[in-house]
Amino acid sequence: PRIIPDGDGEVNPLGVKHYHEVIDECLKYGIQPVVTLYHFDLPYALQEKYGGWTSRQCIDDFVRYCEVCFKEYGDKVKYFLTINEQNTMILHPGAIGLPKGGKLPSKKDLYQQNHHMMLAQAKVMKLFHTMVPEGKIGPALNLTAMYPATCNPNDAIAAHNWEVLRCWNFVDVCAFGKYHPLAW
Repeated sequence: PRIIPDGDGEVNPLGVKHYHEVIDECLKYGIQPVVTLYHFDLPYALQEKYGGWTSRQCIDDFVRYCEVCFKEYGDKVKYFLTINEQNTMILHPGAIGLPKGGKLPSKKDLYQQNHHMMLAQAKVMKLFHTMVPEGKIGPALNLTAMYPATCNPNDAIAAHNWEVLRCWNFVDVCAFGKYHPLAW
C-alpha cells in the first residue's frame, strides 16, 4: 500500500524512495534482502472497489505493482517472495482479522481468492524472470509436517490428506502449474 496506496492508481514516489533506503541500508551492512511482495497488505481501496482478491481485476493490479517493484529494486534485490502464507489466508481467514461487517468469506469465495492469487503469482513469476533474470522468486507458504495421532491407518490417511490440503496443494500449483489431485 505504500507504493501504490489505492492499489491501481499513481505510484507513490515517497513509498518507492522509502524501500530504496531500506534496501540500501541492508546492503550497506552486507545483508542480502529478501523482499516479500505481499504480506497481508492488500490496499484497502481494492477491497472496497471490487472485493479484492475475489475479483480477477486484483490479478492485473498485483502484476502492475510487482512490475514497479522489479523495475525499482530488481538491480539490488535478487530474492523475492510473492505472497506470504497464502494457505493461512485461505484455510484460516480470521487469523489476520475479520473483514468489514465481521463476517468471514464463504469457502467458495476463499477458494476463488486462492485461485486468483495463484494466477497472479504465475504471471508475476513469469514477468520476474524476464525483468530480473539472475534473481530467484517463489511463494512464502506456511508449511508444516502432519503426523498421525496413532499408528492406525485411518489416522495416517487423515494426516496425509490434511498435509496435502494444507501444504502441497498450494505448492503444487506454484511448482507444477496444477492443483494436487487430492484437492480435486
